[in-house]
Amino acid sequence: MFKPRTSAILKILIGEYINTATPVASDDIARKSHVKVSPATIRSEMADLEGEGYIRRPHISSGGIPSDKGYRFYVESLEGTVGLPMPIKAGIKDRFNTTHNDPEAWVQLATRILAQTSDNLAIATFPRATTSRLKNIQLIYIQEFLSLLVIVLQGT
Repeated sequence: MFKPRTSAILKILIGEYINTATPVASDDIARKSHVKVSPATIRSEMADLEGEGYIRRPHISSGGIPSDKGYRFYVESLEGTVGLPMPIKAGIKDRFNTTHNDPEAWVQLATRILAQTSDNLAIATFPRATTSRLKNIQLIYIQEFLSLLVIVLQGT
């Protein structure tokens, strides 16, 4: 899909943006890159990434900000996904097997399991509308390895 250099630049840009929540400049990417290229070359690659919709730049001279498409690329390129230990997986499966085939009960159980497993608050509601459309989606950085996904649906 990308040249290795372009992929590396995009990964560095997104990683830095996740850490700082500020547009990432080509100079910063050049300092962090294991591929030694000039900031001018990185700006050229960033222009291509912007043209393809992977990043956006608030101003022509500002750094890059990942787009939804860029985040999607970043998540799909992550290696070594961490899974739950087998005893926890088995316990979750048993809890779902003992729950009736009620979708609302499953949503409540999934929320409870998510809160317990992550040691965080989890809230979910079951859609009441017969059809829904996506109104808004946001991924909010909280701290390293922790983010909040907010999905807002509009019922019709």
